[in-house]
Amino acid sequence: MLTPSIRLYLLSIVLLSIPFGPDLAMACSNCFAASGVNGLRAYLLSTAILTSMPFILIGAIIFYCYKSRPRVSSEVRPTQMAGHDRPGD
Repeated sequence: MLTPSIRLYLLSIVLLSIPFGPDLAMACSNCFAASGVNGLRAYLLSTAILTSMPFILIGAIIFYCYKSRPRVSSEVRPTQMAGHDRPGD
């Protein structure tokens, strides 16, 4: 639980930082306000990376599951894998 003095301190920090918000936003390297080719290139590259990240993660999980599945020997018949002792069961 926050004490009243800590709440007042946090509130004053938030209120005093509001006037500096637009300047901080203009300093962002991924904004279109960043001038030059490098700013636009950084924006497009970060967008491409963040867009492809879910596909890469899902593909990596599927690949891991595929590689870590148990291997079945080709010498074992399906009836032996099911626990049948005799072929007629």
